[in-house]
Amino acid sequence: MSVTVSAPAVPDLVAESPRASPSSVESGDSFTLSATVRNRGDMAAAATTLRYYQSGNATISSTDTEVGTDSVGGLAIGGSSSESIVLTAPNTPGEHYYGACVDSVSEESDTQNNCTAGVRVTVTGPTAPDLAFHSENTEDIRLTVGDPFIIGLYVRNQGNAASPATTLRWYESSDATISTSDTQLESKSLSGLAPATDSGIQLLGYRPNTAGIYYYGACVDAVPGESDTTNNCSSGPKVIVESANPAPGTPDLTVEAVAVSPATVAPGDSFTLSATVRNRGDTAAAATTLRWTQNRLEVGTAAIDSLQGSGTSMESIVLTAPSHPTVYLYNGCVDTVAGEDITRNNCASTAAQLNVQ
Repeated sequence: MSVTVSAPAVPDLVAESPRASPSSVESGDSFTLSATVRNRGDMAAAATTLRYYQSGNATISSTDTEVGTDSVGGLAIGGSSSESIVLTAPNTPGEHYYGACVDSVSEESDTQNNCTAGVRVTVTGPTAPDLAFHSENTEDIRLTVGDPFIIGLYVRNQGNAASPATTLRWYESSDATISTSDTQLESKSLSGLAPATDSGIQLLGYRPNTAGIYYYGACVDAVPGESDTTNNCSSGPKVIVESANPAPGTPDLTVEAVAVSPATVAPGDSFTLSATVRNRGDTAAAATTLRWTQNRLEVGTAAIDSLQGSGTSMESIVLTAPSHPTVYLYNGCVDTVAGEDITRNNCASTAAQLNVQ
C-alpha cells in the first residue's frame, strides 16, 4: 500500500520585471523605478515591504544602497502587486544599476528569488565646459641665476559644451600647489575651445634672478557655467636655481676635462678614461667618490680624498672597450659632500667619445 505525502502549502514571493523610465537622465533629474511582486506559492502571503536599491552592477541584493521602500499588501495565491517609486539621479555621471528586493514572509519556501535583476540607468552630466591643464614638463629643472627656461602647457576643454574666451595667468610659487594666491608673472588671452579640444601650447619663458627652489605653473580663469573649477590650475615642475658661484665658506666639487685615450679602439681593447675633480669653493671638501659612466651606466669608481679650496685631483681608470662597434659616451660624476652649495655641476658638462671600430 503506497502513501502519498504532500508538501505543506507555503507562499513564495518573487520580485520581477524591473523597469526604469526614462533609462537615460541628467544628474539631478527624476526617473521612475518600477517592479512587480508576485506570489508563486500555493498559500497566501502576508503583507511585506519592497525595498529599492542602487548598485554598481546588475546583481541586486540587500547589501546594495537602499534608496526607498513601498508597502506591499497581502497576496493571494498567484496574486501580484505592481509598485513604483520616483528617484533622483545621482550627481556622478556614468552607468548606474537599480532594482528591488521584497522582504521574505513567514514560511516562505524560496527566498533566493526575492530580488530583481538590475536595470541600467545612464546618468549624464549637465552640458557645461570644463577647463583643465595638461603639462609638457614633468622633470625638475636645474639652472643658474639668470639662465632662461621655458615651460609649456596645454589647456584642454574636457567638458561637453564649448568654452568662451578667457584669461591664462602664469604664477611663481614656493610649493608644488599652484594657485591664484601665488605671485603672478604674466597673463594672456585664451581663445574659446570646443568640447574635447586643446589649446595651442602655452609657453612661459623666464629668467629667475635669485637662487632658490621655485615652482611655475598657470591658472585659467573660470568661464560661465563651468562644471568643475577645482582643476583650473596646473601643476608645475620644480625649478632649482643655483648661484653662479658657490656661497662663501662652502665647497663646490666639479668634474672637468673628461678624456679617453686612445680615442679609437677595436672591440675588447683597453683604453684609459681620465678626468679632473676640482673644488671650486673656498673651504675644504670632504672625501667622496668619483663615478665613471658609459652612456649613463656606472662602469667604475675612484675614491677622492678631501680637497682644499681650489684643490684638484686627477683620476683615471683602465677599461675594456665594448664588443659592439659604435660610438660610446663616457663621463664622470662626483658624489656631493656636506655643505656643498652648488650640485648641478657635479657631473662633467661634456662627455668624452670613444669610437669602437
